[in-house]
This record gives sequence, structure tokens and C-alpha cells, in this order.
Amino acid sequence: MSCIKISQSAILPSKIIVQSASFKNVSGNEGLASTGNILLDKIGGRTYNEDTPATGNITIDTTNSVIGGRAIKEHNDSIAPIISIIPSILVKHVLGSYIVDELNEIYFYKKSNKIIIKYTQPTVIGTENIAPNAPSGGSTTNITETTATISWTTATDND
Repeated sequence: MSCIKISQSAILPSKIIVQSASFKNVSGNEGLASTGNILLDKIGGRTYNEDTPATGNITIDTTNSVIGGRAIKEHNDSIAPIISIIPSILVKHVLGSYIVDELNEIYFYKKSNKIIIKYTQPTVIGTENIAPNAPSGGSTTNITETTATISWTTATDND
């Protein structure tokens, strides 16, 4: 059994806590820090460019890929990368949008006949336990709490 934990967030009064994405090794098919072409040969996943976000185009090499193979790549560039798949017999299914000049986490997942590519932008909205100020000329009596809606996805692969 392999698991991937994907960016979960929790809300406390006027405070938001964000946990970053990470791979968990469950069955010896370990997660690896990698460089070069994206490989989807580990169910435990591979991570790319955690310390320094990549720039430029991305190539996914599916030659020795496995169904359920995963990878995460951090990317930051002034233009969205062109993502190519070799061999090119698989379909790309893209979720989300790449935002230029921001940190993008790009998730790759191998299914039997396609590669799912998901763009996300990790963001911490606030970290201080301070109530917001009233607008100029307003009263603080109407500000009782701050709320935000945050959603997350947790995926489990029970192979």
C-alpha cells in the first residue's frame, strides 16, 4: 500500500496552518529526490527541484513507468512550460493553471492510458492571530471573526 499526502490545510480563528505536500514510503517503493526528465517509475513517487524551482520545458519519460507512478516538480518561470511525453502514445489530462512568475507545484500521475498533470500554487494566506482592522471611518464593533474557505484532497492508493 502506498499513500500520497497532498497539501492539507486547517483553519483556526484568524490563523491558517498549511502542511506541504510529501510522499510517504509504505512498501519499499520509496520516494526519491530526482533531477532530469520526469520519471513515473515509483509508486512512492519522485520529487524534483524542491530546493530550487526549475525553469524551462518539461519532459516526462514513460519508458519504464508504472501505473500509479507519481512525481512532483517545483517550477517558476516567466512562461508556462511545454510538457512533452516520450513515448508520445499517452494522453495528457491537465488540471489547474500554471501561474507565471510564481511557485507552481506540478503533480504528475500515471494511469493506464494517460498522464494526469495538476498545477497548484502553494500559498500561506496568514500566520498571525490578529483581527483585521476596520476600514477608514468604520467601526471595529462589526468585525467579529475572519473566515476563509479552503479545500483539500487526500488521495490513497491501496494497491
